[in-house]
Amino acid sequence: MGTDSLLMLYKSLLKSILDYGCQAFNSASITVKSKLDRIQAKGLRIVLGAHKSTPLETILAESGEMPLQLRRDHLSLKYYARTKQNQTNPANQLVDDCIEYQIYNHKWNEHNIQYGFRIQNLIKDNDLDKINLVTEKSQDPPPWIVGQATTSSNIKDNVSKKKILISLSQKR
Repeated sequence: MGTDSLLMLYKSLLKSILDYGCQAFNSASITVKSKLDRIQAKGLRIVLGAHKSTPLETILAESGEMPLQLRRDHLSLKYYARTKQNQTNPANQLVDDCIEYQIYNHKWNEHNIQYGFRIQNLIKDNDLDKINLVTEKSQDPPPWIVGQATTSSNIKDNVSKKKILISLSQKR
């Protein structure tokens, strides 16, 4: 089996599992997240046929994959943007209605802070606070609810199929 096929299997089987729910478990401890990093590294080593001594950065570059922490941050920002576009989404309260960080300072360290604070930090660190997200507009009702479309069948009375076929064959 070629590297491309193995990489496709990695993405569909392993990467999807590593990404699932990453917005929630991104606040896990460093040791828990490092276990996931080792799983990613082992999977990519098998895909590329690399030795154990090959640095992770080299494996990631060869496979075109991002480090899991960057991937988790990327997916968290995408999730945040998607929820912010829909103002009725209850997940917006996780970020907008955050209680001041100082209150929870004794419970959270810099590596495993809550989702809302982590998103706010990512937005500030990447200068994304200057970007305005477009909110969803209320969509028009689907056509089957709007009603019957008006159609005209006058063409069948004026032109026959035979005439159309003759005119098409003459144009060739």
